[in-house]
Amino acid sequence: MLNPRSYITPELWTQAPILKGTTKFEPLADARNIMVAGGARFTACWFVRHLTLTYPIDYNAVSFDKLDYCATLNNTWILEKCPNFAFEHGDITSPNDVKRCSRKNKIDTIFHFAAKSYVDLSFGNSYQFTNTNVYGTHVLLERARAHGIKRFVYISTDEVYGDVPADADDLSETSLLAPTNPYSASKAAIEMMVNAYRKSFKLPVITVHSNNVYGPHQFQEKIIPKFALLLQRRSRLLVHRDGTPT
Repeated sequence: MLNPRSYITPELWTQAPILKGTTKFEPLADARNIMVAGGARFTACWFVRHLTLTYPIDYNAVSFDKLDYCATLNNTWILEKCPNFAFEHGDITSPNDVKRCSRKNKIDTIFHFAAKSYVDLSFGNSYQFTNTNVYGTHVLLERARAHGIKRFVYISTDEVYGDVPADADDLSETSLLAPTNPYSASKAAIEMMVNAYRKSFKLPVITVHSNNVYGPHQFQEKIIPKFALLLQRRSRLLVHRDGTPT
């Protein structure tokens, strides 16, 4: 197994500001040890940083990640000396890895950010999207059920609703799921599994339909950092279809 510490380049952090966000709510009495699946990736690393730095005595944040191509410990390197932060190297498709993490850290809450999430890659590598996204989530749900997790928050995407007309005004959480690519199809399948565990096992699940997210530490395959880099190089920008989508 690769040593996850080998990914660290701490000299970069000496040049980086400590950004954590400003939102703060009253701590929850029934949440203490929070496992963040996919915690070394872009979106989740911001959540991990916010939990760790904003709630130093209220929450313990456990970043769980297998460190694939778009994840790096540089994203949470600044937290290494925080007593309420821990990193666990593991894969959501491995029941043993998930079980080890949840038992070792006495996890009571799971935030599930982990997923293969780039639409273009899903066209040529759809099997891995199904395996990681659908099976991996099933592993997390089953562990949550068996372990007695008190809260399971699944980070989904608005793409499960498919192509929505610009003038649509009736889109809501109860709208029909109509995915149009392998990535969004895998995320929609996950929602079916999540709903099944909510109904069958009374698992306390919350689903979040996030829209496009961008900012510092984002991997360069995503459209905004990709276009920013291309513009810096005075390169052409490729827009799918006829350029009318907004």
